[in-house]
Amino acid sequence: MIESRCSRRVLLGAGLLALPLLHERARAASAGLERFVGVYMPHGVARELWRPRPGFAIDYEGSSLAPFDDAVGVGRSLRDRLLVVEGLDLRAGIDGGTAGHDGPRVVFSGSAADGVNPSLDQYLAVDFGLGAGTPLSSLVLGIGHRGNAIGGCVSYARGGIALP
Repeated sequence: MIESRCSRRVLLGAGLLALPLLHERARAASAGLERFVGVYMPHGVARELWRPRPGFAIDYEGSSLAPFDDAVGVGRSLRDRLLVVEGLDLRAGIDGGTAGHDGPRVVFSGSAADGVNPSLDQYLAVDFGLGAGTPLSSLVLGIGHRGNAIGGCVSYARGGIALP
């Protein structure tokens, strides 16, 4: 998810071709872009609980996005500051011979195993300067895997260097 002051948009079926679009959107929204949160769930999710409903409703029962619309708990609703992107695929990885359990490399970088692209989180933090005024401009958290193997890492610095 990208949180921004821009009006909300839901991009459906974007595929990895959406990454350049996201880069341009982030650049255009530079005055309001505050945070980027990327979530990778390799074994799937209950998709219906992560998708906004018509009218960008995210406060329905069981919604994983409901906390962002909790004006009481958070102090205000953040619903109008969310950009939900879905439909990313592994086409770049498949074309480059990186798929299956090695697919995490592709998700946020749009690169196969031999790629040199930074992942979107690192592009935003380093190249775009998102979070530069905070103690940590980028924080990568993972569960269940300590190494930088291609199958367990989604964050990459420029040059394709794994950031486990």
